[in-house]
Amino acid sequence: MSHPDQVTGPMPVTRYADEDRPDRLSRRVVVSGVAWVLVAAAAVVGWIGTGEAGSGAADAESLGRIQGQLGESAVAAPSAGVPPVLLLVVAALLVLATVGLLARRGVVRLPLVVLGVAAILLLALAGRWETLPAMAFAVVGTLPLLTGATHRWLTSR
Repeated sequence: MSHPDQVTGPMPVTRYADEDRPDRLSRRVVVSGVAWVLVAAAAVVGWIGTGEAGSGAADAESLGRIQGQLGESAVAAPSAGVPPVLLLVVAALLVLATVGLLARRGVVRLPLVVLGVAAILLLALAGRWETLPAMAFAVVGTLPLLTGATHRWLTSR
């Protein structure tokens, strides 16, 4: 006679039963990958917005007119800022690292987070509104990478 607390027979099937199967793409990794691609997309949108057409930089004639009416200190000199091409480079590296993550290269977890933080910093230094959504996407992309199930999936072959 078996004890009432002992489970006999096969384990019950739940909707999570095959989530950690090594031959399937982990849902956590997919969520993380989508979030990192969205961080890259925010960086690309920021890059597009910092270009000549989208920067909103005043031309020399407008600057001269405003400074003539209000004085030299009314308009700050344009700053060198961040080269916009860095946003594009970081976005490309984020996409490549995400592909590596989906291909079970666990070593890209840390570079993904570092690249995401770099994209956020570059967006913030450029004064872009895309900084806030990129921060949210980076959090969503990082949290699944910290779970044991993701580690097991990345290290199983």
